[in-house]
Amino acid sequence: MPPTTTYTAQTRLALWRYLVPQAGGRVGVVGHLDPAQRDALAPAFDAVEDATDDDGFDGVLILPGQRSPAWVDAHAQGGGWVVEIGGARDGHRAGAIGYGVYPSLEEPRFILPLDALQGGLALYTPTRSPIQLGLKLVRGTALHHALRLIGGRIWVSAPSGLVADGHHLAISTGTVSAFHKGALLDMDAQGEAVAYGKLGASALVQSLIQTESDSLQALEGVDPMGFDVPRRLGDIQWGNERGFWQSGPEEEGPPWQHGLSPALADGLGDLFQQGRHEQALDKTAFWQDLIRWHEAATPQLNDTWTERMATLRARCEAEASAPMVVGRAHGDFIAWNVKGDKDRVFLFDWEQSMADAPPFFDLLHWLVFTHCHIDGVAGPVWPLLERGGEYTRARAQLEVVLGMECTGLHLRLFALRSLCYHLQAWVPEHEHNRDQHAATLDVLWRVAEEAMAL
Repeated sequence: MPPTTTYTAQTRLALWRYLVPQAGGRVGVVGHLDPAQRDALAPAFDAVEDATDDDGFDGVLILPGQRSPAWVDAHAQGGGWVVEIGGARDGHRAGAIGYGVYPSLEEPRFILPLDALQGGLALYTPTRSPIQLGLKLVRGTALHHALRLIGGRIWVSAPSGLVADGHHLAISTGTVSAFHKGALLDMDAQGEAVAYGKLGASALVQSLIQTESDSLQALEGVDPMGFDVPRRLGDIQWGNERGFWQSGPEEEGPPWQHGLSPALADGLGDLFQQGRHEQALDKTAFWQDLIRWHEAATPQLNDTWTERMATLRARCEAEASAPMVVGRAHGDFIAWNVKGDKDRVFLFDWEQSMADAPPFFDLLHWLVFTHCHIDGVAGPVWPLLERGGEYTRARAQLEVVLGMECTGLHLRLFALRSLCYHLQAWVPEHEHNRDQHAATLDVLWRVAEEAMAL
């Protein structure tokens, strides 16, 4: 693979931009701003400049370790906004709104309002049991107040223009990747979740957001499924960034703790059947997208990966020439995109959804990413579908509902599509944090080799 590019924590910390009254205008910076963070502010502001005095800036950013200049008070009194990034000290500017940065300024995960910490934690959907238990304790007791004593701090002199007056805004700094975006939580004055938002500036991210928006609109008119899903609520525009607001669950459920349960398997069957039809695979958006991604990335790949992808693609093309049954799939079906308890299931993050996916795509995605990513096991995945346990039971359930057998072809198509999706990080201008994508590609290639041997 080509050299990697690091997507820094400083870049993610630049999501403080959503806390200010408006996008656009000039920002004056007190202190040395990391170049990556300066670049990350470009979609929201017309200019980001060093500030030695009040030169008509719309806003002022004061970096850690810097004293607040004497002219900043006059700037704020004249209607300009001020952001101060620092440690756990109390904010000294009258009327400043405090936000905690967790776990720290050096490696941000969340930017949460200090006055609504407990509600803001609804953004967090962990997959590992110890973290789930810890989060439950924090949410359910006064321990969430202890979070005020750790992490970094951001002080903002004016409320965000993204939410209504009196509301709180929490921000997830997100998983570092080429698909990185802003993820927001709008909370009312009582700290209850009102809406979740996603937005971004790059064409790649906006295409994912549009896919999710289109899918949620398509799902509004379907018959009841085994899942509750978000509703599309409205558009977001912030400088050059675009996105939309969506609803959360009617009742905020816990992170999913029940594995690939019968309820989830039934839901997958319902979901696929909603869009079930027969079509030549090469005419589907599923196939056309993966070909487009593959061909855009190929010039950037080394010889090994070029040969690997050509071999897998040729095998799938030869086997999938005849019309086949396809249907709707979530596309990123995994525990961290599910909330709920037992039979009440809320399925979110529809950015990779498809109306014409091959059968069993979601089952295989859950299997591969749970086995390899969450459990950290490097062994083969197909035996898990044959030797008993939750994966075998889910496979049998789906085979009955769909009236067909899950085969090696389905695993090959899953691997090809997933590999092409992550290869988008090798397209010029989409190269952020290729390290993470490279690790995922290595896992997926092991699955592809296994699938080609079936």
